[in-house]
Amino acid sequence: VCSSDLHAAKEYGLTTGGNYTFGYPDETYDELTTTIMHARMLMREGMDVTNLFCIQPYPGTILYDHAIAGGYLSSDFDPDQMNWMYPTMNNTKISPEVYNYVSRICWLLLNEPSRIRSVSATALRDRTT
Repeated sequence: VCSSDLHAAKEYGLTTGGNYTFGYPDETYDELTTTIMHARMLMREGMDVTNLFCIQPYPGTILYDHAIAGGYLSSDFDPDQMNWMYPTMNNTKISPEVYNYVSRICWLLLNEPSRIRSVSATALRDRTT
């Protein structure tokens, strides 16, 4: 998405959002930074929300096959335990701990406080029901 597409969507009154994935086994710090800076640029251009997701190696996908072949999944890997908020793969160029930190801090820095409050309230409500 480029800023001209964003502006066109806004002219039609659409709510705009960007979904960004990271956590690929061969991802570099430069690539991760580029992803974050692209989200930041579009937020400054008027995009409404940014969502950050840790890529997940679902069985039957090319990424899953790559993760198995490359030894990126632990021996006790359980696909039912995957969660887009947390990295699943290990031994990647960027550690899972870095991805955990980056995903949380960037989500907080890129989104408006009202969205953060809304999502946080929904998550809290969902955990208590």
